[in-house]
Amino acid sequence: ARKLREQAYIVKVPLKWHCFQTLIQKAALNRCGVLNMSLCKVFGHKLGMSDEEVVSAIKFFHILNSMLYYPDSGADDVVFANLHCLIDIINELMVTICNARNVNKYPNLDIKLLAMEGIATMEFIQTMETCSNILKSFPQFVEKLLAIFQHLRIAVKVKNYEDQFFI
Repeated sequence: ARKLREQAYIVKVPLKWHCFQTLIQKAALNRCGVLNMSLCKVFGHKLGMSDEEVVSAIKFFHILNSMLYYPDSGADDVVFANLHCLIDIINELMVTICNARNVNKYPNLDIKLLAMEGIATMEFIQTMETCSNILKSFPQFVEKLLAIFQHLRIAVKVKNYEDQFFI
């Protein structure tokens, strides 16, 4: 234990940023872990932070793995204040595939397409339990999620089909 303490490092966080992180994470509880950047900026402004400082704080917490934010993904207005949110979505995709393959039954064409060919439709993703809850407070979430998946190389858009992605 002593060796771990010696190797540990201390990350100094401005008090204002710590309060900001706490506000964001509490607000995210009511929104399934996902917030849009404009709401984050509202919270930052309440603490006297500029728009640039809000973005810097979110990027800082992304580096520390306490938030997820991908500004270069085409979804620069999405902040995952709860990391489990994104993990739960990927988990639901994988469980759906495994369950369908194990019983060799496909309740609908979207699940068959996903399980057999690895192609997910936007319509299917909208019906997933984890995404449908988020869509109530973030209507463009599926498009943003797929942009993040493309950025992370989890999904690729299928040519000639606007609403299909190879996962």
